[in-house]
Amino acid sequence: MAVVKPTRASLLFAKDDTKAATAAPPPNDWLKQLLNDTIEAGQPLWVPEKKHFRASGAGTKCVRALTFQCAGHRVPHKAKTRRLFKVGDAIEDEVVGTMQLAGIVEETQAPIEYEDPPVKGKADVIARRPSDAKLLVGEVKSINSNQFKRLPREHDVILASASPLFAIKPGYVEQWNTYACAPDRDFDEGFVLFEAKDDSDEKVYWLRRDDELMGAALDRMRIASRYVQDEPQRVAPIPDDRNPFKGDPVCAECPHRYLCRLVPEEGATVGRVKELDAEVRG
Repeated sequence: MAVVKPTRASLLFAKDDTKAATAAPPPNDWLKQLLNDTIEAGQPLWVPEKKHFRASGAGTKCVRALTFQCAGHRVPHKAKTRRLFKVGDAIEDEVVGTMQLAGIVEETQAPIEYEDPPVKGKADVIARRPSDAKLLVGEVKSINSNQFKRLPREHDVILASASPLFAIKPGYVEQWNTYACAPDRDFDEGFVLFEAKDDSDEKVYWLRRDDELMGAALDRMRIASRYVQDEPQRVAPIPDDRNPFKGDPVCAECPHRYLCRLVPEEGATVGRVKELDAEVRG
């Protein structure tokens, strides 16, 4: 079995990884290469196992993928992508900071939690609308200009699943909806704000909590929870509606796909899954 460099996520999916693995950088590019290698090597392949789900994963359509997330499996990003993430973090902090200066922020990084199934997360911001003092839960996202141009027109308050944004960025909408439906909070409206990294244009989508959409996400998590709460913790079987081997668009976008193909279809303990991963990532 071929060994894949663990700090090169792209090689896991490359059609011709031989060329990618052997290509040498120009002789005077040592500094850029050093910076890239340092960023990539600093990303863990595995993080500690968790017994709860992340709110940011609420849009995950596969029970097996949910169990991979809880198992701690990670695929490192390329250095350029990581740098873009850091720029995005700075933009999001700036937007929330401006809201604070405007005097509308009640809370930042607001914790939310579900008990059944166990879900935890932190909403970017809780803001109070000046006109009626209504509390709103908000998420701030930064994207490049090409993605920004593909976003739909802004709209006033609409049910989350009925928003045209849901068709383009369903994961973001489901993440927001997880915060909005949190049982330990009392929200029914809020927003997702996008800012373009390149030119700072902004779009805001006003959403109403969608309990039916949340119910479907919680159902998937409840099934996954059986394996997550197991001792030892397990990765779930491949669901009947998923096919990581051919033709499934959900699987094609999944960062766990290469490993999913190696793990027995009926599932396995996390310990065994890590052994299989070590065989291909070293």
